[in-house]
Amino acid sequence: MKQWLTGAIAALLCGGCVFFTEPYQETIRYDLLPPAPGQEAVPGEIMVEAFRNLSPASRKLLYREADGKLVEEPYAMWAQPPELLLQRYLADYFSTRSINGAADMRWVIDGTLFKFELDRTQKKAELGVNFEIRCYLNGVVRETLRGNRRFSTPMPETNGAGATAAMSGCAAALAQALEQQMADAAPQIEKNGN
Repeated sequence: MKQWLTGAIAALLCGGCVFFTEPYQETIRYDLLPPAPGQEAVPGEIMVEAFRNLSPASRKLLYREADGKLVEEPYAMWAQPPELLLQRYLADYFSTRSINGAADMRWVIDGTLFKFELDRTQKKAELGVNFEIRCYLNGVVRETLRGNRRFSTPMPETNGAGATAAMSGCAAALAQALEQQMADAAPQIEKNGN
């Protein structure tokens, strides 16, 4: 009798887990929004190489709370790791422009993410990047531009769609800043290279 009762209780406990589990919820993947076309202000070809990630962000959407705690969204993730999202965004941004000006000029961009965060308390997305832009003229490096930029975009809704829109805004601001830095440096590089 005792064995039967023990077996019945064990079966109820194991079977009870089936009745009390959460229903299946599919993980939703988010991507940055497609960029607007790049401008024609930079002469030559622009290439984007590998970015690295020093931020705590990974594929899961990661939110910073008021006390500094980082919380993962359980059923939402980025389509790729943050460094690949940004690398692809910039490559897409610069690929839409036609090559103008000096055909023998080539720009190569790479960098390191130090901040890729969604802040629930302040309702904003933040992107921080250390970057390097090498300018080649006739196959020789003529100038290396380095910088450290940080961008912030409001995130009215703290969900996947809000995170996507806000982080896309940060990526767009970075792309425009890199483009402006190259456009500003190009005339002097061309002058010194000839």
